[in-house]
Amino acid sequence: MINRATLAKIHRFLGLTLGLVFALMCCTGMILALEDDLVDYLDRDLKQSGTFQSLEKVYLAASQQLQPGERVGRIYLQTNSVRIQSKSPSRILYFDLEDGHYLGQGTQFLNNVLYLHRQLLLGNFGRMFTMSTALALLFLTPSGLSMWWPRKLKNLSKNLKIKTGGSKRRLLFDIHRVGGAYVAVPLFLIALTGLNFSLLKSPYQSAVYFLTGSGPLPKPAPVEASHNSPISFQQAIKISRQALPKATPTELHPPAKAGSPIVVRLLQPGAAGPSIVTMHPTTGEILLTQDTETMPLGHKLTRTWLYPFHSARLFGRPHQILWVMIVFTGLLLPLTGMRLWWTKRGKKES
Repeated sequence: MINRATLAKIHRFLGLTLGLVFALMCCTGMILALEDDLVDYLDRDLKQSGTFQSLEKVYLAASQQLQPGERVGRIYLQTNSVRIQSKSPSRILYFDLEDGHYLGQGTQFLNNVLYLHRQLLLGNFGRMFTMSTALALLFLTPSGLSMWWPRKLKNLSKNLKIKTGGSKRRLLFDIHRVGGAYVAVPLFLIALTGLNFSLLKSPYQSAVYFLTGSGPLPKPAPVEASHNSPISFQQAIKISRQALPKATPTELHPPAKAGSPIVVRLLQPGAAGPSIVTMHPTTGEILLTQDTETMPLGHKLTRTWLYPFHSARLFGRPHQILWVMIVFTGLLLPLTGMRLWWTKRGKKES
């Protein structure tokens, strides 16, 4: 078993090495926790309420706004917006509900914040740093708790209080130590769920499937060539409703390229994440149905629960507020830790 002195050295090394990346992820994470509210405010002049009258008109109008390397990624059925996919941060475009004409581009601020949060604006090279930070946090949180835990249980209540009457260094130490104890468990869970969106996504999900006995994620049947005319997007919505009668369609994903399927996402009543119906683009044959009500536990975790849990969307407004408070406290940990190390280093040199 590692003694406290060795534990403290490893804890300090990881904190100093990846502390700034963690602080940046905390800052961007707080913004993303409020993403829906910020989008509603920033894009208020472009948003309409209702549903599209003609998805084909919207798709055609969106296609005319494409830049090199872009494609129409998804049409949001509950709002008047379309996500344009590209290698760089995607764009959100808004269209009129009645005739589908283009209204304007939504704010890029939050797309850039997400890109910064996940990849540090550096592509997969940046994702290595964010992934390493999440992995380090899986050690930093339990090691911090271990060092905070009192040697005698009767002193537990004292260790839960920040002392304000001492020196500035003592106050910083207490904020770091006590604040970390309060948020250690949720920060551990945030880091753990965040790995589902990292370069470790495939082995992470495989581990979840193994631990839950869920088996590998099923793949849709291949799309076979057909000389039939493509089905309309309205037909695709109708087919998805027939497959999942209780669910509400929320997104339509047009074929990414010739021969790719059409995908419709739907939300079952009370579900945390989407069910998915994948169908042939010309025959309308259902290739795969993933229903949140019947899918195995491992698939529910990776497909429907991890993202809303990680991004503060699982329990509504209380979840958002709690996550912002936790992540703000998390932001203080590397800042106070580096400050404590710097002042201690200065004293040694003097």
